[in-house]
Order: sequence, then structure tokens, then C-alpha cells
Amino acid sequence: MKKSKPNYQPLLRFLLVVYGLLMLWLLFGRDSGWKEGYSYVELLDMRLSVRPLRTIQNYWYVIQNHPGTESWTHCVINLIGNVILFIPLGWLIPWVFPAQRKFIVFFVTCLFFDLLVEVVQLLTLLGIFDVDDVLLNMSGLLLGFLGYRLTHRAPKKKKRNK
Repeated sequence: MKKSKPNYQPLLRFLLVVYGLLMLWLLFGRDSGWKEGYSYVELLDMRLSVRPLRTIQNYWYVIQNHPGTESWTHCVINLIGNVILFIPLGWLIPWVFPAQRKFIVFFVTCLFFDLLVEVVQLLTLLGIFDVDDVLLNMSGLLLGFLGYRLTHRAPKKKKRNK
């Protein structure tokens, strides 16, 4: 008698929902920091960073030149955190959604949702739109996807004898 494999789908779906809610809280669960004396448009302009690698270069400069300071800690946490926090999502998404097991589908879907989150953060003033965040978040998602690919083997098709 052949043993049946355990069904982990309900557990993985639960983990994805819990992790997704945690990420939403981290991304949107803070004060908007509305500054008196500025219009909404001025605040949007202050919270928009679209030059690739600008923030990463600034963080890297602080990390190299100001070790042990509060700024150094902030920069390390932001650089590493934006990657590490998205690794579990990159691993869970293809487990839960079979269509996301194809790299290009996974990549486009994650890029769309990452950009959507950045735009919502900007428009609600609950964060900034930073293209470097997209680069770092996508790096984490892709590392998670790579981990999924390394730990999950597609079932081999049985050869038929003719």
C-alpha cells in the first residue's frame, strides 16, 4: 500500500495570510507624519525617490563611514530588512499558487504588487515611493523563489512502456 503525502496546503495558505497581514502592518501601520505648513502635493514630492540606487548609495556611504552610529543602524536595518522580509513571501507564493511557479509569471506579479504597495504608501503618506525599495524587495522575493525552486522538485512524469 502506497503512503499518501501529507497535504500542507492549508498550513501554507494560513502562513501566507498571517505573513501578508504582518507585512501590511509593517508597511502601512504607522502615522502618516503629515507636516504642518505643506500641501499634499508638496508632501508627495518630498516622498518620491525615483532615481535608481540613490538611496542604496546613500545608505552604503553611511555604513562605510559612520559605523556604530544610530544612522548606521538605520541604514543596515533598511538595506537588509527590505531583502530579508520578502524572502518568505517569495518562497510561499509559488507553494500556494501553482500558476506562480513559472518564473516570468512570478516576477511580473510580484513586481506589479510591489509597485502597487509603493504607490499606495506614497498616496496615503504612510511611507515613500522609493525605486530602491522595489529593487531590494524584489531581490528578497527572487531569493525566496530560488529557495522554493531548490526545495521543491516537480513530480517526475512516469515513462510509459510501449
